[in-house]
Amino acid sequence: MSFRAFKGIDFGKGIALARDLVANALLLKGTGLRIVSGNLVLTSGNLTLDAGNLTMTAGKTDGLRTNLVIDTTAAVSPTLAQSGTVFVATASSGAYAVTLPTGPPAGITYTFVTGHAGNEIAITAEGTDTIYALADDSGASINDGVVTNTGGTNILGDRITIVSDGVSAWWAISQAGVWAAS
Repeated sequence: MSFRAFKGIDFGKGIALARDLVANALLLKGTGLRIVSGNLVLTSGNLTLDAGNLTMTAGKTDGLRTNLVIDTTAAVSPTLAQSGTVFVATASSGAYAVTLPTGPPAGITYTFVTGHAGNEIAITAEGTDTIYALADDSGASINDGVVTNTGGTNILGDRITIVSDGVSAWWAISQAGVWAAS
């Protein structure tokens, strides 16, 4: 079957979009979608790749951005949609209490940073989940439901990045500062 160009869509070896395309769904088979110039903008929903690669080549890109939350409140319960977010705890005193989500899928990741040396960060895993981290540079390990970077030992910039295994554990994949089981 042969297709001809229609309103910016070229059904030759793929689909070339010359103008905006608004549709409920766009299914591409064969050679796929090629953007010759302009941008591919996803304003809502998901971009899913099944058995393929996403390649960014040539040209100027703004890069991938991380969500950043500067937070002066005393408590936060990050959502699954906030995976990849960096939370900076800037309260001048008291504890910044983090409650991790229950039953997250594998790969959910959060980073928590001390933004003021007068507070502490206390991260709590829900239910029987365990957080695995290092206590400090000595190599001592933590495996507990709560890890804390206390106000007595923390310094500005202490941080921890944790990722869920999707079963029952959160693993520290990057950290700085002194952390302890609570």
